[in-house]
Amino acid sequence: MAYAISEQNLERQKLLASIMGPVTDRFLESLPLPSVSRCLDLGCGMGETTRQLAGKLDNGVELIGVDQDPNLIEVARSVSGSADGKITFQQGDAAHLSFEDQTFDFVFARYLLHHLDQPQVVLAEMLRVCKSGGIVAVQEPDCAKQYCYPESWAYEKIPEIYSRVFANAFIGRQLYSLFRQLGCPSPHIDVMTLAGVNVELRRSYRMVIEAIGPALIEKGILDSKELQELGEELRRVEEQDEVLCVWSPTFSVWVNRT
Repeated sequence: MAYAISEQNLERQKLLASIMGPVTDRFLESLPLPSVSRCLDLGCGMGETTRQLAGKLDNGVELIGVDQDPNLIEVARSVSGSADGKITFQQGDAAHLSFEDQTFDFVFARYLLHHLDQPQVVLAEMLRVCKSGGIVAVQEPDCAKQYCYPESWAYEKIPEIYSRVFANAFIGRQLYSLFRQLGCPSPHIDVMTLAGVNVELRRSYRMVIEAIGPALIEKGILDSKELQELGEELRRVEEQDEVLCVWSPTFSVWVNRT
């Protein structure tokens, strides 16, 4: 799987978890989860989503977080420690999971699929390892539109930049159809957009650009001077207390595994 983000600065993942926490909480609370004994979190990164799931599910649930980056798995293990005995982490490829068919009651992924050239392969794997009667759920952005006011030229460039560096920057709108193509009869869908003068929202744009900076230069999307100017403008906006930021909408979609 191609992954354009360099995770040298783990503060970006912490920031994303802070921003997305309420969105994911609302989504999880809306799910008619069955009696869950085993849960899989794909693309778990440093384990922020896995620990959030642990806080929402019943005690005694076994949670497994999987990520392709072994360094992030080590961070996840060190952060969780022995106190979270019901959580384990392992390195793995979401497109070729090592689990048997119908292993989990609940399979979840957040902000994973937009990095993938073939997201339907991962969705098929999620369905394969989910038990009959269980739930497969994903949350993904649709990066076609984000903006701030007062306006900034940097925010106007973000959709094009994301579309060129991420494999599926607009996957949010595709999720319903992707599940239908895999034979799921009734995908459930919710869309939520975050907006506010919260500095975390504005900071997230700068931190993403810093994380994908090497990929932007490698792919010829920006040169070093353009990248520096973009970063400076995003920092300027970040430091303006009264700037309203409107984030990419998050599509939350789930299905019952038949």
